[in-house]
Amino acid sequence: GTPREPTTFVVGGEDGRCLTFDVRSLNRPRLIHEGHVGAVADVAFSPSGLEFATASADRTCRVFPARGADAGRSRDVYHALRMQ
Repeated sequence: GTPREPTTFVVGGEDGRCLTFDVRSLNRPRLIHEGHVGAVADVAFSPSGLEFATASADRTCRVFPARGADAGRSRDVYHALRMQ
């Protein structure tokens, strides 16, 4: 979970989306984060808890705000070098 909100966590999905949940209400996500076109393999929060990074099978890493008006979209995208 996030250091700022210990009851909140993010999971990555096979569909390329990340879902933010609150452990007190698991029936639906609080936020949906989109941008990847491949399965999300890893999610890690920054020490501040204000943003998190994701790694995907689409060979990109993305940085998302953890909350706020732009939380559903990635702030930065980093592409891995393609194999030749």
